[in-house]
Amino acid sequence: GTLTTCEALYSSSRETSFTLIELNKSRPVEQYLKDTFRIVEVTFPDAERRENLSAEKWRVTLLEQTFFGVHFSPSAVLRVWNEEGKLKIQVSELDLSDLPEEIRVPAVITVNGNMAPKRKTKESRVVPLNGQVEISLD
Repeated sequence: GTLTTCEALYSSSRETSFTLIELNKSRPVEQYLKDTFRIVEVTFPDAERRENLSAEKWRVTLLEQTFFGVHFSPSAVLRVWNEEGKLKIQVSELDLSDLPEEIRVPAVITVNGNMAPKRKTKESRVVPLNGQVEISLD
């Protein structure tokens, strides 16, 4: 017989926005979004949960998750960089190997996101941030 295989592809994206009020004019949001190392340190404050792989990449371990009574600690490669004023994030190499075989996702999961300030005037201290995140299963 003939075996036919096909790849399932799922992709979903969501836009987000929120407003930030700058309390310190000497450190504008645009400057903070360029400090990707600091952003990763703030997001993963436990040094043992992050390993710097290169200028833009870290291996990170998320906090322990529980899914239907199964405990696991996923890890992934996180790439964070600033491109033309946009903070960009890519999550790849998601490792779910400590999940039981029966509930592992038989796909490669990737997450891409970006965020950028949309300041109304240069002097404005109220700064809207607009972003988008996309998750895909290949």
